[in-house]
Amino acid sequence: MEHDAITTRFFRQNQFSKFSKDPSLRGQTLQGRFKASQGTQEEKQVGEGVETQEQDMIEKIQIHDSILYCADCMDVFEEIGKVDIVITDPPYGIGENNKKNLSRYKNDPQHCIDYGNENNLWDIKLDKKYIDKLLEISQHQIIFGGNYYADWLPASSGWIYWDKKTTGDFGDGELAYTSFKRAIRAISFQWSGFKQEDMKNKEKRVHLTQKPEYVMKWIVANYTKETDLVLDPFMGSGTTGVACAAGKRRFIGVEKEKRYFDIACKRIDYAYRQLTLF
Repeated sequence: MEHDAITTRFFRQNQFSKFSKDPSLRGQTLQGRFKASQGTQEEKQVGEGVETQEQDMIEKIQIHDSILYCADCMDVFEEIGKVDIVITDPPYGIGENNKKNLSRYKNDPQHCIDYGNENNLWDIKLDKKYIDKLLEISQHQIIFGGNYYADWLPASSGWIYWDKKTTGDFGDGELAYTSFKRAIRAISFQWSGFKQEDMKNKEKRVHLTQKPEYVMKWIVANYTKETDLVLDPFMGSGTTGVACAAGKRRFIGVEKEKRYFDIACKRIDYAYRQLTLF
């Protein structure tokens, strides 16, 4: 099958490594490779060097101009160093979870997406040290949900408002903080449950707080330069990376949940391969 061949090429061509969270062991990198089977992503570690427990490992993979980490961003900020801009969508701390999402579709179950682990309270507000670090390592920042962190962010006149054209108990839109000294900008793109602006070309939603590619591509095009290095320390399913690949921006993404990290790797690789078709 063509899909199997593409998947195998992705895993064989891109660089992959694992290393310990313990800085004293960073030099003893475990080299690895991916093995593809039946169009699914499987991981096979073939290594030399120190052996550590799986939960103590950080994965790092390079896909063209993107470098992706499966880790807590605080564990890799030192290695990443300075970047031009952070574009990210961190947890807001409003208690969102899959159980709430499922409850919204009691009368419309056929359109409900089950993201798994319904009691997982992953949406916990960040510690201030995360925001401080983002400000320290980047020249500019665009942070969705910045209104939940406004007390920790410098004053800004250049917020972005995304009109989601939502219904039900969702807000009408979302705010993104930016460090740019410019007027407030608005973008309108429906993203309400199963309803999307472009129903003929619907995006597959795989993450509870996934942003549409259209919105992220608009942000990358209007707020970054081709020479910029973009960081998303809360990468999720990789939409910022997809937008950067399309816009020919260098990208670094960090996601601590392995499930979403694997999805992001596939989506970003696919975005690069689309560029070679034209």
